[in-house]
Amino acid sequence: MQVEIAYRPAFSLAVVTLQPNERIRSEAGSMVSMSDGIALETSAGGGIMAHSHGPAAGVTAFREAWAAAMAGIPVETHARSHPALAASLETFK
Repeated sequence: MQVEIAYRPAFSLAVVTLQPNERIRSEAGSMVSMSDGIALETSAGGGIMAHSHGPAAGVTAFREAWAAAMAGIPVETHARSHPALAASLETFK
């Protein structure tokens, strides 16, 4: 991984170059752009549409599960304070 700080001193931006199979985690909302050839994949199966409180709650649960994963928080722990996620875990256990 190579990191270069661009546009100093104001509006600084980290330009990160990754080698194949290297990973980086960014804070939600902090990425400015990414290059071609980088893939981000997610899958919800039928969980969004089949959520017991409807599709909107399914989307919320999906986003809450993603946030937990990105923060390194076990999904079961995160669900204690996130009702849509808790309902989803109960339905699809």
